[in-house]
Amino acid sequence: MSSVIEKQFALASISVGLQEGNLFITLEERTSNLFWKTQDRLYVVDLEGIIVREVQNDEDAILKQPNLKKLPIFIDKNNVAVDVGSFVLVPEEVENAFRFLDDLTASGIAYQYIELDRLAGKWVRLVTEQGYSILLDLTGDVEEQFKNLTIVLQEQVADPSTLEYIDLRFGDKVYVK
Repeated sequence: MSSVIEKQFALASISVGLQEGNLFITLEERTSNLFWKTQDRLYVVDLEGIIVREVQNDEDAILKQPNLKKLPIFIDKNNVAVDVGSFVLVPEEVENAFRFLDDLTASGIAYQYIELDRLAGKWVRLVTEQGYSILLDLTGDVEEQFKNLTIVLQEQVADPSTLEYIDLRFGDKVYVK
């Protein structure tokens, strides 16, 4: 019975038992932590990088929940098809993305979305609301990358609106255009 339920829903855990003639089913739902967009479809993803469910339309209940409608949006540049229950990110990437986004928000830098290109390797592009991009490596040291970003913005860039991108993916070498 649990395998039938697991095929229908993306659950963190399921327990099925029988006690004194009563059937007990205990479900633990995966939590929603980010949106994944591919092939013009929007999905909810948990902290483990697993697709929890598809957002059906603009009126979907999840988009009306104040704490969920502002989740970060990750866009798959390669438009690879996904299914509920499949991995789109590894947990380390999710954790590092949130660490970087928290630092970014705390420093007053607003962002629109994050774009990933798996065919290009570790290519991740965060698009800021000021119009420039930040290229980073979610499998690398995001704290060091954020420190490099701060140094560049404080010491080398007078007006961030003139930027096209800041590339933080190469350790101590930061490229600015």
